[in-house]
Amino acid sequence: MIYDRNQVDSKYQWKLSDIFANEEEWEECFFATEERLPKIAQYADRLSDEDTLFECLSLQSELSSNMGKLYAYARMHLDENTANGNYQAMATRVEMLDVRYSSLASYINPEISEFSTEKLKSLIESKRFSDYDVYF
Repeated sequence: MIYDRNQVDSKYQWKLSDIFANEEEWEECFFATEERLPKIAQYADRLSDEDTLFECLSLQSELSSNMGKLYAYARMHLDENTANGNYQAMATRVEMLDVRYSSLASYINPEISEFSTEKLKSLIESKRFSDYDVYF
C-alpha cells in the first residue's frame, strides 16, 4: 500500500528541522557559504606553510560541512515530494555551488601530494592536524 506522507506516523519521518529549522535558516547558510567560497582560492600555491595549510583545511572542512547540510536538507525534502519544484531548485543551487567550490579548491590535493613523506608523517603526528591525519 502506498501512503501519503501525512498518513505516515511522524516517528517514521525524517526530522529535517534537526538540519535547519526552516527554509530561511537554509537560505542564510547558503548565502554565508557562497560568500566564503572564494576565500578557498587564496591559499593556492601556499600550502607548504603549515599555518596556511591549517587555515585552508579548516575552511575546506567548514565549506564541505555546510554544503553537505544544505544538500541533504534540500534533497531529502525533494525526496518527500518530487513534485515540489522549490526543493528541486534548492538542490540544484547547492549542486552549482559545489561545482564552483570544486573548481576553486582543485589545487589542494595536488599541492598536498607534492609534500615529502617526511612532511606528511610530521603532519600526521601533529596534534594540530589530528583532524586531518587520515587525509594525509
